Amino acid sequence: MLAPTQIVETETLLTATLALVVARAVWSGGYEGLAGAWGELLGRLDASGLRTADDLWERYLVGPEAAASPADYRTELNRPLVA
Repeated sequence: MLAPTQIVETETLLTATLALVVARAVWSGGYEGLAGAWGELLGRLDASGLRTADDLWERYLVGPEAAASPADYRTELNRPLVA
């Protein structure tokens, strides 16, 4: 068995940095309102002529583990933009 500090093999790794421009909004309220929040965000982006990428993500800033009331939940909505 190898000790945790023994290096058996090494390799050279190339790294790249990817820069994204992201449209971001924060929804305040319960999760049942997220579909409407996404609709509003995407509608505003479309109305302003911005093109969006296909992917999106949510980040849950405050949820049931930290707030007793869904009214206090905070969810970050992220949609990358394309040049």
